[in-house]
Amino acid sequence: MISEETNGVSDWHLELLNDYASIVEDDEYLHSITFQDPQHEPLTDQVNNIDECFPFEGQIFNSDYEAYEFYRLFARKNGFSIRRDHIYKSVKHESEMNPSGIYKREFVCHRGGIVKHRKTNEVDCQRNRKSSRCNCSAKMLVAISTIGVEEKWVVKYFNNDHNHELLDDKEVQFLPAYRSIPIVDQSRIMLLSKAGCSISLIMRVLELEKEICTGNLPFLEKDIRNFIQSQSGIGKESDASDVLKLCKSLKDIDDAFKYEFTIDESNKLEHIIWAFGDSIRAYEAFGDVVVFDTTYRINRYDMPLGIWVGVDNHGNTIFFGCVLLRDEKISSFTWALKTFLAFVEGKYPKTILTDQDPALKEAIAMELPNTKHAFCIWHIVAKLSSWFSFPLVKIRNQAGEEARMRQKYHNLEIRTCFPIEEHAASILTPYAFGLLQHEIELATKYAATETDNGNYIVQHHTKVDGGRLVSWTVEEELINCSCKEFQFSGILCRHAIRVLMVKNYFSLPSKYLPFRWRRESSLIPNSSHVVNNNSGSSGKFQSLIQCLLVESLKTKEREQVAATKLEKVIRELKSMPENQEHEMHLEPDVPNHDGCDVENPIPSKSKGRPKGSRPKGGVEVAKKPRRCHVPNCGEFNHDTRNCPNKKKNLELPSQSPNKITKGWK
Repeated sequence: MISEETNGVSDWHLELLNDYASIVEDDEYLHSITFQDPQHEPLTDQVNNIDECFPFEGQIFNSDYEAYEFYRLFARKNGFSIRRDHIYKSVKHESEMNPSGIYKREFVCHRGGIVKHRKTNEVDCQRNRKSSRCNCSAKMLVAISTIGVEEKWVVKYFNNDHNHELLDDKEVQFLPAYRSIPIVDQSRIMLLSKAGCSISLIMRVLELEKEICTGNLPFLEKDIRNFIQSQSGIGKESDASDVLKLCKSLKDIDDAFKYEFTIDESNKLEHIIWAFGDSIRAYEAFGDVVVFDTTYRINRYDMPLGIWVGVDNHGNTIFFGCVLLRDEKISSFTWALKTFLAFVEGKYPKTILTDQDPALKEAIAMELPNTKHAFCIWHIVAKLSSWFSFPLVKIRNQAGEEARMRQKYHNLEIRTCFPIEEHAASILTPYAFGLLQHEIELATKYAATETDNGNYIVQHHTKVDGGRLVSWTVEEELINCSCKEFQFSGILCRHAIRVLMVKNYFSLPSKYLPFRWRRESSLIPNSSHVVNNNSGSSGKFQSLIQCLLVESLKTKEREQVAATKLEKVIRELKSMPENQEHEMHLEPDVPNHDGCDVENPIPSKSKGRPKGSRPKGGVEVAKKPRRCHVPNCGEFNHDTRNCPNKKKNLELPSQSPNKITKGWK
């Protein structure tokens, strides 16, 4: 095939090859280097202008990159890929356009060459990866030749004989040379990665967006993983300074925002803690029970992230504050607890729930001596993405607003005829009333029997033995049940309610309707983001909403018109600025403020075994090492899989270059 193509070359091509062969190159030298691909745009349009679709000796290109692109496209169509191999340099060819003096290049098949054994240290031994090289002889050699007054790159040698099987169109796209991620997909991948999506989920999203079948993307999962890893180090030089600038900007906007940090002797960030103004106000109302938990390996520095959360009067999870720590020592937890108490003006929680960390337990005993410490299992990792996204800068209690709207405009369902239920419905929030209503319904299935000392034994009507002991003090209106439900949740239990019914109580004592479960304890009136410029505007809006609700529900046409107009009004309101006096501008190139010039923290050492090799146990240490069974070896510390004396894929002399004989050397 090559000879036929060569015969088609014109006479001046042959004269050029003869002139080139007669050149004497005394000072040339050969370099074998690892070539880095230059940053060029693909020359697809230029290469397509070439009439020949098959490389041949004597073919002319304007540059070596054009020759490489032509050969690369030819390789992809034929089921293989290429790589740059040897380069030839000479002092005679050095010029302004060619300062390196390169006059000849070799482009070889990706399976060309043989495997070179690397010298590795036995202590830091790397995994012996399999190689795809099988000494394939397919290659193309191009060299500079002067044609007229211009220098061109001419194909001097071309061989298309492969000693391996070529791939089809569906398989060739998975070769490393062709697994490139387009720029449009790169931005999409980084966006999904920041949202917390896994690699497999990112692959599935891209497949659905492109409307292709599973597995037909031009790249693999490991390509996405490598790309995300390569992008993780971009722009991280000033992470600590950027965080401090952000905290200072938030402090300038909201005086209630609080943050504190420490640095080590090397001016590196050690600990940082922050809490929003809304979070501090929420702690003042619902800080009696607090959950503190730490998560691991969610940032590039592996710093443990500790968060304080609680539950409001509507049963919603609320955020109090968070902290990034250098480590999980007693001193670190002590600093975090002490600083958080300073943020909330020394208000200790009545109960705190944490994991079973010994250092955290010791720190709580030192800083919170009057707080009851309990262990719990609370799965909160799934909500981190919503708590710490950028819109958290303008935090809102939207769940509280919705719950408050329901308690005003939705009538609560009264299921029993007891006045206690009606009285509680007018005071408690819908969430707390639902819990108390369930206890009132169950109280009707219990019987209360008075004892000699004035206490009561409350039993279920289907049981004869057992029951709960309820004590009652008439003068102080104190009631105490042995089940301790009120001490645990703040909701009176069914046993105590049964005794109050026996005592002809038509309403619960105010002390058994805690303030944290009442409607007036809502955080919405105290929120800094709800601006009330007119004291009468709230009532005006309520009357308008009631009128709109009544009139729009009369017919379907009215309902459709009202919905259309409301959607337009809501879009117009959302487009308006929320607070003209305090608009937040966080520019990336803000100059360093006082105390913001801090270096990035060092990677933290989290719990568990390090990433290195695990320590061997007694049985493994006493076990005899395995001996290598490769002939003429017999050494220890390796086996037949990674023996240095083992030679695979040894090509023996044969008439067919595609025939390979495997065996021992």
